[in-house]
Amino acid sequence: MKESLYGEKKRVKLLAKILDKMNNPASDVRVIHVSGTNGKGSTCYMINSILCEMGYKVGLFTSPQITTIYELIKVNGVEITELEFEGCKNKLRQVLNELNLNLENDLSYFEMVFLIAMIHFKNKDVNVLILECGLGGELDATNAVSKIDYTIFTKIGIDHKNILGNTIEEICQTKSKIIRKQSNVIIAPNQRDVVYEILEKEAKYKNCDVFSAEKNIKIEKVENKEKNRQNIYEKEDFKSENNLEFQNKVRAEIIGNYDFGKNFKNNKYFFKFGLKGEQQLENLATVLMWYFRFCDDSKNSVENTEKIFDRTLGTLQIAGRMEKVEEIKNVYLDVAHNEDSVEAFVDYVKKNFYNRKKIFVVGFLKDKEVKKCVNLLKIVGDNFILTEPNNEERKLDSEILEKYFEDKKIENPKNIIISEKNIEKAFLKALELRENEDECIFVVGSFYLLGEVKKVIEKYF
Repeated sequence: MKESLYGEKKRVKLLAKILDKMNNPASDVRVIHVSGTNGKGSTCYMINSILCEMGYKVGLFTSPQITTIYELIKVNGVEITELEFEGCKNKLRQVLNELNLNLENDLSYFEMVFLIAMIHFKNKDVNVLILECGLGGELDATNAVSKIDYTIFTKIGIDHKNILGNTIEEICQTKSKIIRKQSNVIIAPNQRDVVYEILEKEAKYKNCDVFSAEKNIKIEKVENKEKNRQNIYEKEDFKSENNLEFQNKVRAEIIGNYDFGKNFKNNKYFFKFGLKGEQQLENLATVLMWYFRFCDDSKNSVENTEKIFDRTLGTLQIAGRMEKVEEIKNVYLDVAHNEDSVEAFVDYVKKNFYNRKKIFVVGFLKDKEVKKCVNLLKIVGDNFILTEPNNEERKLDSEILEKYFEDKKIENPKNIIISEKNIEKAFLKALELRENEDECIFVVGSFYLLGEVKKVIEKYF
């Protein structure tokens, strides 16, 4: 079975036919479809948390996995079990047989997992679906779902050039084709001008309502109580229970011309926010844009909005998003793997760890903008152990990656630049080389790298 058949003709039509044969699990539920280059997973997890808190039964499909395939399919935060996965797989096999199709020969691995997810969501009787696009948009397996209520576009940038196109225009055109007629289109802030133009043109053509987070939502960090004595954090019930490291407090405000205020008691909200980095504030603005439209559309009671945000977003942690390893002091894991996400990663490290000695364990896939990513990483670090993600076809040879860092060795012979193909050895070498636990280790570059590092941590710690 091939890992992907993306781009081959009529794949989406075939998957739509299979879904119809399964009595289309998405036909009688509300569907949220999320596309973009960066921030898709974080956006999906935030929306999932909010909906669960509001009492919905939520099916969540994301990709790719960091550790196991089961983490891609969740209902109200609970992963599908191995037994459930195999049961859904057998059901899928039966459906395919009725269509004279063969599971191993006629589907890609990603298509199979997506269809298994849809069967699982039907079995669990969910009433809201959140689907993260795997790749691109128009030709992605998730685009086989015909009825979409909310189409969300996170930050769109350059990635997968060999598949999606060489320019931001080509990439955005592909992603824009997931927009359905008369759906709600939500666009993340700080996009390139051409992105807004393409998405708004497609949405207008399909008679959709467009909601720009940049025009309607304002997010600000609340630095401390001394500067904000009258804010909501003076109230006892809003004190942090977990004392999460780096936990932010934010102020969100509804702005712009759209009158969400008619359904809300006020247009300013204060709440805790646990995710790290400026890019997560952009994702948060996108999520809030969706939330206010969802409530407006659903005519839901919104009296507890502030507490909903505080309870769900204040403690939310997502694997691989500046994830702090609990078992080892000052070790962080991040899935940043393209230019925009690496830039956001570097900005965060620069602001929060500028005076700390750092070692980076880095591995990239060869189809990424490696040179641009490396140049960004070199801004914030001097010591790098280069390794190879666990993807035989797409991994970049660590010795080739090492050459991108040669100038760091010339700049200072004491800088650590080491190639180690084996991920376990690379990570353990980083631990060995740090002089004390106050030094920070960052693992970055690929989903396929972090999963293996997590296995090493589980094995030894």
